[in-house]
Amino acid sequence: RERTTDGRPCGLTGRELCQAAWAGTFDAFGTQSPEDGPLIALALGPQPDALEGLVTPANAACAAMLPQVDILTAGAEVFLTHGGQNSFTEALARGTPLVVCPGAGDQVVNGDKAVALGAGLHVRRPAPLPGDEAEAAARYRADVCRALRRVA
Repeated sequence: RERTTDGRPCGLTGRELCQAAWAGTFDAFGTQSPEDGPLIALALGPQPDALEGLVTPANAACAAMLPQVDILTAGAEVFLTHGGQNSFTEALARGTPLVVCPGAGDQVVNGDKAVALGAGLHVRRPAPLPGDEAEAAARYRADVCRALRRVA
C-alpha cells in the first residue's frame, strides 16, 4: 500500500486491487449457470481469503495456481494479467488478447506495449486520495469490466 508524505497509508492494497479486477471479470463474463458464458479461469495465488466478500459466478474455476501456458495455448479469449514479462510474452506468443492491470515496474511498460502493439488494453492502477479508496475500487472494477468486454 502506498503512503502519504507524512507516512499514512493511502491508495488500494494489492488485495483490494485484485478483488476489484476479479469482480470486474465476474461482471463482464459471470453467469448463474456453469453451462452459460465462457469459463473464467482465475488463479488466486496462495492467499486463503482471496475471494472473501466476492460472489463467484457458476462459470468460474478458481484455484491457487493454474497451468497458465496450457490455458493460453488451448485458446483463451482474453487474458487479464498484471503484465509481468513472462505472462506478457506468453500471451503475445499465442496471440491471446490482453487486458493489463499493472502494479509497477515493467508491468506498466508492458501495459503500454499491449496498446501500442494492438494486442490489448491497459487499465491504469488508481491512485485515490485518502478516504476515496472505495470509490476508486468501484471505478477500477468498472474499468476492468469495460476493457475485458471490449477486448474479448
